[in-house]
Amino acid sequence: MIEWFTKNHVAANLMMLTIIILGVFSLKTRIPFEVFPSFESDTITTSVTLSGATAQDIEQSVTLLIEEAVADLEGIETITSYSTEGRTSVYMNVDGGYDKRDI
Repeated sequence: MIEWFTKNHVAANLMMLTIIILGVFSLKTRIPFEVFPSFESDTITTSVTLSGATAQDIEQSVTLLIEEAVADLEGIETITSYSTEGRTSVYMNVDGGYDKRDI
């Protein structure tokens, strides 16, 4: 077969061109192309900004209230919070058996 293709270079080029066209066609139509794969995180993040507040003030007036409000919700596994000057972030990990949209 290789000997036949060496004698008939036009047929070899046509076969190569056909394979390339079919490959490009299958890439465009059959294989899904994703730049960023879809995934869902099991973490709910709440961030609050309070300009001019110290870390202690924002923790007492905002962070503790958020933690107390969500602590009794069903499906919340862990609660982690970080308070800095003028900003607090509360991260809530949802248990695997719960949908975070229902919490």
